[in-house]
Amino acid sequence: MGYRRLLAKYMQHVNNRSGSIWLGAAVDDAITERDVSELRSIWQTIEREKEVDRQGDYNERMRTICFDNQLTSTDIAKHLGWPSNVIDQWLQPPDNPTHRRMSKRDFDHFYASVEHLLR
Repeated sequence: MGYRRLLAKYMQHVNNRSGSIWLGAAVDDAITERDVSELRSIWQTIEREKEVDRQGDYNERMRTICFDNQLTSTDIAKHLGWPSNVIDQWLQPPDNPTHRRMSKRDFDHFYASVEHLLR
């Protein structure tokens, strides 16, 4: 297990026990501003993973919607107003090196933009 994963597990444990990850704004000699930033990044990863567990993978949901409604990346790009290469990256399988993970905000924008096209 890598240090980030171990640290993430410990942060989750601390949060479960105390209700907080104990990362206040105070920075001192023991923990630098950079350290706090890195720890917050790890915590955000934990939160994103929990969100995916709760709501499912947004990329997979998008692929399903596109397949079911015969939407191409060009169709989606036109409605989103975003470059089609970004859409193509979202549609790639997770093991593809060009895969880009969708955020909730990305998915919500996608869905709101194509909702009227859904059958």
